[in-house]
Amino acid sequence: MSEKERSHLMEWIILIDEVSRSSLIILNDDELEKKYMLSVKKVSVELNDFF
Repeated sequence: MSEKERSHLMEWIILIDEVSRSSLIILNDDELEKKYMLSVKKVSVELNDFF
């Protein structure tokens, strides 16, 4: 994954989960993608509950 892609994933995770950037920097690409998918899943469940 490119640095730009990593940066974009981190930005989304930070917005969704309100975690620190430093906690994401240490993750490898696979872990970062997994964290992103879990964050998106979390927000989609919350949206379904809201509506």
